[in-house]
Amino acid sequence: MVVIILAFVLLISATQSISFYFESLWFSSLGFDSVYWYRIKAQALAFTAFFFATTIVLWLMFRIVIPASSGPRRPLMEFNGQIVYMPGLDTIRNLARPVAMVLGILLGLVFSSEWETLALFMNRT
Repeated sequence: MVVIILAFVLLISATQSISFYFESLWFSSLGFDSVYWYRIKAQALAFTAFFFATTIVLWLMFRIVIPASSGPRRPLMEFNGQIVYMPGLDTIRNLARPVAMVLGILLGLVFSSEWETLALFMNRT
C-alpha cells in the first residue's frame, strides 16, 4: 500500500513539475514572470493558511468532543436488533490528528484554487 501511495505521489509531482516548468516558460515569453510567481505565492499562502487553520481547529474540536478516559466497556450501538461494536476511545483519539490533517489538506486545496477570490476579498478590507 505504501508503494502505491508513493508511486501516486511521484506521478502527481512529476506532472505538476512539468506543468510549472511550461507555464513559467510561457509567462516568461510574454514578459509576465512576476504575475506567474505572484499566483504561485498566493496559492501557496492560501493553502498553508487554510491547512493550518483547519487542522488546528478540527484537532482542538476533536480533543474537546472525545472523552479523556475510556470506560471499562466498549461503546456499542444496536441496529435492527444486531449489536455493532464501535472502536475504542483510544482508537478514535489516535485517528483525530490524521483525520484533521486530511481534511485540512482538502480544504487547503479547495481554497488555494480560489486564490483570486481571496485576493479580491483581502484588497477590499
